[in-house]
Amino acid sequence: VTIGSSAFVTKADNGTATWTFDGTGTNTWTDNASTTQDLGLVIIDGTTKTINLGSSVRATKVTVTDTLGLASSGYTLTLTGSGQAASQPLTVTGTLNEGTSSTVDYIGSGTSDIERETYWNLSVRPGGAVTHHAEGGGTLTVSVNLTVGDGASAGTFNLDTNDRVVDVDGNVTISASGTLTASASAALTVGGNWDTNGTFTHSSGTVTLDAADTDNTIECGASSFSALTLAGTDGSGTWTMQTDACTVAGTLNVDTSDILTITGVTLTHSGSTLTLAGTISGTG
Repeated sequence: VTIGSSAFVTKADNGTATWTFDGTGTNTWTDNASTTQDLGLVIIDGTTKTINLGSSVRATKVTVTDTLGLASSGYTLTLTGSGQAASQPLTVTGTLNEGTSSTVDYIGSGTSDIERETYWNLSVRPGGAVTHHAEGGGTLTVSVNLTVGDGASAGTFNLDTNDRVVDVDGNVTISASGTLTASASAALTVGGNWDTNGTFTHSSGTVTLDAADTDNTIECGASSFSALTLAGTDGSGTWTMQTDACTVAGTLNVDTSDILTITGVTLTHSGSTLTLAGTISGTG
């Protein structure tokens, strides 16, 4: 399917119109319009069918029972729909190949579930004061960056309701007006920077920063951590806490050979447990 540069696609008002890719072989989904067109409901369901993106694309809902490739050219799959369980905006029972540099962007204006998958970049930007929940069971993996919020709408990405394990290998950015609600019991692991411009609700859970490099930053905004662990995967991660004063209300753990440098701000530890096998330095 190729949408021309001057083309428009109009969805049926009842939301039932469906584009189905079936059969066998490999084909491409390309949208050359200046503004990506919402195809509505898209189903990839063939015998051995692979659909690869040839551009950034947009749909209300995508169901993959065969194979969808997001390619490696910086394309974005934007999902405009809302829903939970069988009605959630992305359902994958086949294979989602995230490629490299792709983004899946959830922007629905109603309560939704986020598919348990491996994403390259994941953007959860509810288009209103609604909550998007991480689907229960297993691990949601983000190979690079997780972005929460669109900078305007008071949307929430909730990891607590279904206690989803989340592993982000890159940065977590909580945009202005957005909220990330952690699980009280499931792991939240981040391999890059932590940047709060909206709200982080810790739910008395633990955030583990496990970067292996030396140029990571922590900016807490107006939020706090319950328990915070710095544990570089190779034992030598370095983080700079900057811009905002930060509070750790529970356990603070800086693992062996890891370094936390506090630059121009105050770190308040009000919990009862401090485990310092690494180094904390700097002045507030």
